[in-house]
Amino acid sequence: MLRSLELRWFFKGILPIPVYQWFTDILPGNEKIEEKPRADYYLATQSIDLGVKFSRQQLQVKIRKYNVDFTLNNNNIQGSLEYWIRYDWDYLPPQENTITDKIYERFSSIIKIDKTRLIRKYKILDNQLVQIPLSNTTDTQCSIEITKINVKEQTWSTLGFDWFLNNKIPESTFIVDYITNNKTFNKTINELFKKYPVFKLTQSNSFGYPYFLSKISKEEK
Repeated sequence: MLRSLELRWFFKGILPIPVYQWFTDILPGNEKIEEKPRADYYLATQSIDLGVKFSRQQLQVKIRKYNVDFTLNNNNIQGSLEYWIRYDWDYLPPQENTITDKIYERFSSIIKIDKTRLIRKYKILDNQLVQIPLSNTTDTQCSIEITKINVKEQTWSTLGFDWFLNNKIPESTFIVDYITNNKTFNKTINELFKKYPVFKLTQSNSFGYPYFLSKISKEEK
């Protein structure tokens, strides 16, 4: 089980060049940031609180438990900070993509998304924000990504921030607690977005993948 706080924004088309320059040249660290392109297969769940997908030989189920409004940098960055729980199950198809391709072709409720992702992973070490390699799956405290996606013959981009939670932290009101009291969380997100360019991130386009998929499916009709 993986628990995380997530901020995500979606944009039609490609993000402006200054946003890419901020991500590649200004954010701390010089580790590799580009992943191999991949295809994910999402189930249209009819709920913005539930995400189901096949990704990288795993079935992943995500449940959104809470969300609160979030503001940073004198209102230049506004979004919905969401608390998600994710469960993973491994599966091993006989050939790469065989099972997912057959499922996608058979069911109209499965949505294929091609992704090209730039991602940076970080942790706080000696009170400093340190980038860690993409291959490190155990020490990551947070990640930030820019992903170009192709879905339903449309090109979109998404900017996302994930803060990974210790499973021992109680659920009660911890999202508000993190925003107001958690010094490590606040230091990290302020450091990452400190030199973010003048390209406003708004509440209206801040949501998770389930809402995004429902939005573009409605626009098709």
